[in-house]
Amino acid sequence: MTCYVHRRDKLDRYVFNDEDNIFQTCEEKDHVGLEYLFRLAFYMEKQLHSGNYKFIITRDMKRLPEYGENIIALLMCDEWARPPLYAHKVGYVLNTYGYKFQNYLSKPLLSRYNVIKSFKTIWIQYNRIPYLINYAINSAMHPARQRLFAIPMGYYKHEIVPFKAINDRPIDLHFAGSIYATGEKYTNPVAKFFKKWMTSPRNYARQQLSECLTVFQQKNPRLNIINRILDGFAKGLNRYEYSLEMMDTKVCLAPRGSSLETYRLFEAMRTGCVVVADKLPQQWFYEGAPALFVEDWSELESVVAPLLNDPARLQDLSEKSLAWWKSVASPLAVAKRISSEIRSSEQVSGKTALQMA
Repeated sequence: MTCYVHRRDKLDRYVFNDEDNIFQTCEEKDHVGLEYLFRLAFYMEKQLHSGNYKFIITRDMKRLPEYGENIIALLMCDEWARPPLYAHKVGYVLNTYGYKFQNYLSKPLLSRYNVIKSFKTIWIQYNRIPYLINYAINSAMHPARQRLFAIPMGYYKHEIVPFKAINDRPIDLHFAGSIYATGEKYTNPVAKFFKKWMTSPRNYARQQLSECLTVFQQKNPRLNIINRILDGFAKGLNRYEYSLEMMDTKVCLAPRGSSLETYRLFEAMRTGCVVVADKLPQQWFYEGAPALFVEDWSELESVVAPLLNDPARLQDLSEKSLAWWKSVASPLAVAKRISSEIRSSEQVSGKTALQMA
């Protein structure tokens, strides 16, 4: 199976003979963040029973090195959930953030947190307008066919390690994440002002979580709690150490990132942790996800205290986490679903992979 990675008009080619080859390549090339999408493309090619599709992993919203109806673009890291400008020039675009930017107001409605979230929503929706207009115009000019699909973010810094039953795990609660204090890295004056003087929903949620977790830890000194603030994204433990720590964790706290979503939720579910998270966006793969949700992290103690005192419930939720990962969010499960929708889309439009190549 062949997959391409697009970076600044350069197209790197990767050939995978089997699943083990994917893991080895990511390890050797330091592409751990691409493993999930490599596996998704690997399984999709098998599900579609065709070598005529060309899979391209990209972060570029404006251009690809080549176009064609046989190209499937796997778009990652666009937290603003935009259809790329080239969506009408390729067969399909699979976006890890979908195409509907979502945010939620928390209770109480009159709060600083909601003001911050509202300002960010307005700013992002404003920046989405050119992409939405472009897609609407070009969709009207081309044959009606579903081209855009939402897919899970998947895991980033994670690998399979020996399994531990949930009640045998030594870490009761786990949070490890970064909090950015200022807007110094931003050049856009609006973004800079927003980050510096108002902070972001991401920072607000994580700061609140860390503070509430510290208080909870002081009240419960016998519990083994990890509350680790990192210097930045993917900093801290290496992939193997992080994966072992996840496997040692009973309850993983997964606060929002810059968007509502985070790799941590998928990594924790893949490991069989019980997950407590911010409210998730309305995507097909989150329907029925067996996580516990909070309006904001001031609810932490009321959610986790009874949970940690209920081994049977921990066991039940852990089993549901593993089942959800395998049946809904794993690369194989996603490949089966998206491939089925692509086949249905092609039947409607009367096109096949052979005709598109």
